[in-house]
Amino acid sequence: MICEKNYSQKEVLVFEGFIKLADEGISISNIKVADIAKSAGIGKGTLYEYFENKEEIIAKSILYKMNKEFGKILFSILNAQGFENKCNIGLQTILELMATNCSYFQILMINKDIHNLLKCINHGKDEMIQLREYVLEMLDPIIDLGIDEGVINKDHDRLYIRSVFISVCSGMSTMVRFSFGELTIEDIKRQKDIAYTILIKSLS
Repeated sequence: MICEKNYSQKEVLVFEGFIKLADEGISISNIKVADIAKSAGIGKGTLYEYFENKEEIIAKSILYKMNKEFGKILFSILNAQGFENKCNIGLQTILELMATNCSYFQILMINKDIHNLLKCINHGKDEMIQLREYVLEMLDPIIDLGIDEGVINKDHDRLYIRSVFISVCSGMSTMVRFSFGELTIEDIKRQKDIAYTILIKSLS
């Protein structure tokens, strides 16, 4: 994980239990603590030994998955060579994560009750902000590499460059998710190529 935190075995069971329910498309407002406990395979009373309420469970579950998935993305990028290769591998990793069950990207995009989901996430706001800042800082060496290679215009504002990266990843994820499984492997590759093209044109 990119923001190290030691979770107990039961906490992880609760996180995965909630994420399983969310992955099934169940509305946040319809998920009860008892449902999460059952999905996690633990007693409801045990669950309350670790969490105060459903909102805390949801916030920490999302943070748990964000940590794991962003960590995987950043690891894949940092071990690649060259700006274009780093970007393409990062985009490919996002697509691979979207194809798996219980992905953070899937939870945010398939849940029918996005308003309540965002309210719950607010319970972990400080940790979310910390994670966001860490991810943005981890982008900087990639941005610097792009500038050194002449791919990114050095006169662009750093906030603008970071925003382009985040927007491109979000846009690609949305396009793929709302194809409802109709895209072929070639179509998905095309989406990745388009995302990289948008990135380069926006930053040149």
